[in-house]
Amino acid sequence: MQTQHVSTPASTRPRAVIFGTDWHTDCDDAVAVRVLAWAQWKGLIRLLGVSIDSAMACSVSSMKAFLEEEQLAGVPVALDHSAFDYGGPAAYQPRLAAGRDREKENREAEESVRMYRRLLAGAEVPVDLIEVGFSQVLAALLLSGPDDLSPLSGEALVASRVGRLWMMGGKWDSETVPEFNFSKTEKARHAIHTVVEKCPVPITFLGFEVAVDILSGTVLNQCTWDDTLRTVLSDYGAADGRPSWDPLLTYLACIGDPERVGFRCACGTASIDPESGCNRLTPSTMGPHSYVVKQQPNAFYRETLDALLLEYSKHLAESKQQAAK
Repeated sequence: MQTQHVSTPASTRPRAVIFGTDWHTDCDDAVAVRVLAWAQWKGLIRLLGVSIDSAMACSVSSMKAFLEEEQLAGVPVALDHSAFDYGGPAAYQPRLAAGRDREKENREAEESVRMYRRLLAGAEVPVDLIEVGFSQVLAALLLSGPDDLSPLSGEALVASRVGRLWMMGGKWDSETVPEFNFSKTEKARHAIHTVVEKCPVPITFLGFEVAVDILSGTVLNQCTWDDTLRTVLSDYGAADGRPSWDPLLTYLACIGDPERVGFRCACGTASIDPESGCNRLTPSTMGPHSYVVKQQPNAFYRETLDALLLEYSKHLAESKQQAAK
């Protein structure tokens, strides 16, 4: 594999981010967490919290375990306690959660909307939101009212504290084919409709079509050391890589500049059909929404992601060796 130059933003000041994930039926979420860990190690971001918006018996315990493996221990993990209705098997989370009190950690997890309101109310710098899962938590945040954490409504709180929302979702090369994150359930369809209609800050989307043919993670098979992410991919059945929807969106958000990552933006006003989940964009240079379009061959993005995955894997292995001395 050729080593691809990994972009870094012009500013070296870490950007505060909150990460939302459907930590459930796919493993590209775990690859996205590795990207977050790499970006925090590089000083590009400061991860304030993680929200799980597709729940199962070991949601919180497996996420906390993986964050600890990725040197992100102490990052708060919140849960949408009503999100046990998305279905699907848990392929890799049970192994991550082994030996932990799964029921207790789920039960005691902070409610996701409350975590968002708490972190945003206390933020002293603009916070970017990264969402690679379903949208019901963000919709509920926008519709939330004043509480003991802030006198502001959810919409006003987002307007005053959030810089941009970065979302993996939609199928922006088609107005008639719905994408999974936008259409999985009736709740998901209505939630993304609410987010697009009410979000008072810009939204940048990375659609299904961008990353479906960009496989990442195969590079970890080169490791001669243990790597938990490689085990996650293997448990899922993706030892030879998985489409890079979530990690590529997360990398884009961590860099914060689509052009530096090899994209151009199509700008306008997005709309979502709440009955089908289909999406469309009405072009406008002044629109609040955009989706990214690739300007490089797939190999460019794959090599970029694989380079940082392997770099951070080596960092983790070296850190463990140092700790063992």
